[in-house]
Amino acid sequence: MDVSMPMDNAEFQALVAKQRTELGNFSEMIVAAELFRLGFSASKPLNGTNKGYDLIVDTGTALYRIQVKTITGSGQIAIGYTKRFLEWATGSYKSIEVGKYTPESFDFAAGVDRKTREVFLIPISDLDLSKAFFSLGSKRDIYALSHLSFQKDGSE
Repeated sequence: MDVSMPMDNAEFQALVAKQRTELGNFSEMIVAAELFRLGFSASKPLNGTNKGYDLIVDTGTALYRIQVKTITGSGQIAIGYTKRFLEWATGSYKSIEVGKYTPESFDFAAGVDRKTREVFLIPISDLDLSKAFFSLGSKRDIYALSHLSFQKDGSE
């Protein structure tokens, strides 16, 4: 794409979607590398992300489905299944809901801090799936990947 030429809205949306996909892929690789560093195996499903999870982690005794999310600058993890787009004319973000996660969608959400690349692992039972965002807030230490064991109920 020649960036010196003005883009129409469709071209712009395609560029934004590509950048978001690349950021998501980067976050997935960070989570997989951190799991590997901690002695676990991680695999990517061949069907992409249409099953509600991005990675499968093998702990040696169980398999868990991981939904990977990039943490926003304000420390929130988007858990609502929405599609965001930047409106070309106004420069503002708009969101449309395309579905919701259910308790059966995945076992853990992994949040990746895009500044520090720290990984947080949140059991789905700790997420309120009726809300669009989960805020780590003061729970950063509780959910740090290095401090959690893989128990579906969040207990160690």
